[in-house]
Amino acid sequence: MIKYVIQQILWIISVTAQLLAAMGLGVQWMFMAIRLVTFAVLDLGYFLPHMVKHFLSPSIIRRVSYRSSKRTRQRNLQIFLQQVARIPPAKRNAERGEASPTAPRRRTDPDMDAVELLASTLNPADGRLMMGLPLGSSSLTSAPGAVEEDAMMQSIGSFSNTVAFIQNYYAAAAAAAAAADDAAGGTVEPAGEQKNPDAPPSAAVEPTSTGESDDDEDEEDRKNLHNRATLDIYLPVPLDSLFRMMEQERMISSRSRLQRKKFPIVISVVGGAWIVGFSFWNFLLAPLLAARGYVVFCPDYRNFPQTDMEGMVLDVSDAVGWVLQNAERYGGDVADVTLVGQSAGAHLTMMSLLSQAQLSAHAVAGGTPPSTAAYNVPRYNPRASIRQYVGLSGIYNIRGLVRHFDRRGLYRSVLYQIAGGRSRLPRFSPTAYFDERRCGATGEVLPKNIFDFLPQRMHFIHGDADCSAPVSESANLAFVMRNAQRARLAEQYTDGGQGTGSCQARPVDIEYILVPGANHTDAIIEECLAAKESHVLDFLCYYSTGEESRGRRNSVRRARNDEVETDEDEGQIDPSKHPDGVLVTPVPHSKRPLLMRLASYVCPF
Repeated sequence: MIKYVIQQILWIISVTAQLLAAMGLGVQWMFMAIRLVTFAVLDLGYFLPHMVKHFLSPSIIRRVSYRSSKRTRQRNLQIFLQQVARIPPAKRNAERGEASPTAPRRRTDPDMDAVELLASTLNPADGRLMMGLPLGSSSLTSAPGAVEEDAMMQSIGSFSNTVAFIQNYYAAAAAAAAAADDAAGGTVEPAGEQKNPDAPPSAAVEPTSTGESDDDEDEEDRKNLHNRATLDIYLPVPLDSLFRMMEQERMISSRSRLQRKKFPIVISVVGGAWIVGFSFWNFLLAPLLAARGYVVFCPDYRNFPQTDMEGMVLDVSDAVGWVLQNAERYGGDVADVTLVGQSAGAHLTMMSLLSQAQLSAHAVAGGTPPSTAAYNVPRYNPRASIRQYVGLSGIYNIRGLVRHFDRRGLYRSVLYQIAGGRSRLPRFSPTAYFDERRCGATGEVLPKNIFDFLPQRMHFIHGDADCSAPVSESANLAFVMRNAQRARLAEQYTDGGQGTGSCQARPVDIEYILVPGANHTDAIIEECLAAKESHVLDFLCYYSTGEESRGRRNSVRRARNDEVETDEDEGQIDPSKHPDGVLVTPVPHSKRPLLMRLASYVCPF
């Protein structure tokens, strides 16, 4: 334990030194850091009650792992199974005095009922006991069309992966018991079974590993590659209420029309300039969503300098994949999932959607394989899994914001390192993927049917008083995405719907929504503190984009798009053009407390 603590302290010192070395002694970032501390001090009185509630609330489950090293997962499973007296046959035989030379050998087949019962109460990501409802019988068997998807999820620890490990543990324990019996009295082998003469008499068969070597897994733990792979879960009701609902459901007749309610799901990924991103920054908005009946999952992810954007996107994809597999444990409705990304979180979630949609399209229609980027690992199908996406004050054109960020203290040399090199900026600029003039620089070739695999509803919400991420970021992305989709649809209709680009799904509804007077953090901080409301909360709860109104807007928008003049250098549209919708902030800046207004003024974001 002491060795582990020392390793963690040294690791923290090392990461801090790397960050300071990357940032240098620039005056601008130090000034921004002072402003951030001042902002926190001014709002501390408003923050404290919410922070206390966060740590004491029975409706919040904290730091649930969505990924771990295989060695950690195996170790946790072994510790858990060793605590269950009925699992290790060798221990059970010794306690009951059943190990005798004349006793028949116990069968090595695992008790599948026990295996499934155990696995249904564990977190497949790390092998620990999981707070939440056990997986139902419907979740234990893969659907006919889910075999390929289940295989894709193996690398992040699926239910079947956990069952396989427990089965192996059964076999290993049974083999150890048999070896002990043979060593003690030379039990006669049953007919049809042959003992391996080369095997040591007391050697236990270790569960097979399907991953890297032990050295690689040790390296993962030493480098803390998974220490940020956790998420917080905000429940609309306390967990004991969910258990009570489950018990009541068992008492109801199967013929009853009453069914346990499932809650809509929100996956919220907040930003932090890719350096200070933290799942805790959801502690104001997530409880408000939970109070409206949502079950909210708030993933954490690695920041710079622990990893670059490639690793961050992988973390987000892993987290979303875990939520989709385990949300039903918490009463979540996997048919109603909303993915929300804010600031850098919007950038990472958009990159995750692009990579997963590309992989899904390639799996269905073939075409040019994606690059070997680490985040190009199948985790979920965005169209099938995500009902809608909400990008909040997002950053989508990294390449075009280098100068802007440099002036605000995120120096270009640091931004290059965060992206993994200057040449990789286009790859991490979602806008470039849909811009014909710049898509070649991304290093990826999007399939023609890419829009068939993006979420069916995509909304980009932005405040026009945002100084950190220009409002043109959302406006421009919505513009180029609509143009790209329109071109793909025209090509498909011209080809008569033939080929790999044939339209198999409804077009994506892409909306750019403006919030007058809102700054970069209003939706997740100031509005939540001042009024216990948020314009993104209002949007999710009270607004919809109906087909009729959307049709009318589309006809007007097409006429306007024909008149839009773009900047050949920046590729951005004029943000003063009319958006698809306008949201009103729940509490205007002028009506907020004086101290809060002062804090907003000094906030570096």
